[in-house]
Amino acid sequence: MTGFVGKLPRKAAVKELVCKSIESTVLAVEVYNKPTVQFRSAAYAALMVIAWTSALHAVFERDGTVYFHKKKNGRFEKIDGDKKAWELSACISKYTGTHISDDVRANLTLFVKLRNKIEHRQMATLDAHIAPECQALLLNLKDFLQAEFDIELLGDIGLYVPISVFASTRSIPQSSDEKSVISFIDRYRNSLDPRVWQDTKYAFRAFLIPKIGNHENSSDVTIEFLKLSSLTEAQREKATRMATLIRDRQMPFKEDLLKPKMVVEKVRERHPDFHLTNFVNAWKTLKVRPETGHDEPGVTNTRYCYYDPVDKDYRYEPAFVEKICEMIDSGHDFSVVS
Repeated sequence: MTGFVGKLPRKAAVKELVCKSIESTVLAVEVYNKPTVQFRSAAYAALMVIAWTSALHAVFERDGTVYFHKKKNGRFEKIDGDKKAWELSACISKYTGTHISDDVRANLTLFVKLRNKIEHRQMATLDAHIAPECQALLLNLKDFLQAEFDIELLGDIGLYVPISVFASTRSIPQSSDEKSVISFIDRYRNSLDPRVWQDTKYAFRAFLIPKIGNHENSSDVTIEFLKLSSLTEAQREKATRMATLIRDRQMPFKEDLLKPKMVVEKVRERHPDFHLTNFVNAWKTLKVRPETGHDEPGVTNTRYCYYDPVDKDYRYEPAFVEKICEMIDSGHDFSVVS
């Protein structure tokens, strides 16, 4: 078996799961790097989810952790006679090791959600949109297998940068499916803590600069990957400035965004009987943000509201104040949710 450097575990069940993880990863990379493939992102996501799930199952199998769903009566759930194993989201929540950080977890969570959305859709414009997260998903698995099993994934193949034909500008999504999925990805990114977003464990971003050799037979490599920790302060600052020029992160916060209390105060200037309870009923009625505790807090109506991942709260556009006042002027009663 190729695709790795190191010794496979001796225990048969663990070895089988590790091999499954490696083979699924190799297939994912091969599919992703084929220039004629139209189902690139969906196939890559599906195969990498299998790879990560198998790797985590291997850890549980090695450590004696039962990784199958059970019914309330204590018996195993079964599908077509086979015990139902934990899916990736369950594996992530049950994993108690130290090799899945918050940044890695955020990356994995995106692909768990994304796989279900794109499994039966063909969206070429998605490829460039999630390329940084796709790269991080692979590198994180390399680190995980190295840490847990002392196996270097793809170590005998080497890391190469595939030739890209992407232009400097992205293709505009054409179908409603494409627009919907890309909108979901953007909302997910906006819901993250900025520190997670900026970490290469969540999204591996790279930009290429032509490197001029000092001799036509120079042994210098064409491309070098440098860790920020190996750079001087001046070099790090320069790299950060350059990366800022191409970063596609949309930071929606503006100075005039309002906290809930400020929204109430501004509405009360025109409608003195308006209180915090009315405000809550207003955002529920207009569906400008999800309920507290929702799995995707960043899913908001950005015409009126944004999620603040730092304070884990919401900020509102002045337009929301105007909308509330307009509805009250028209006779709407926000004493209840309509």
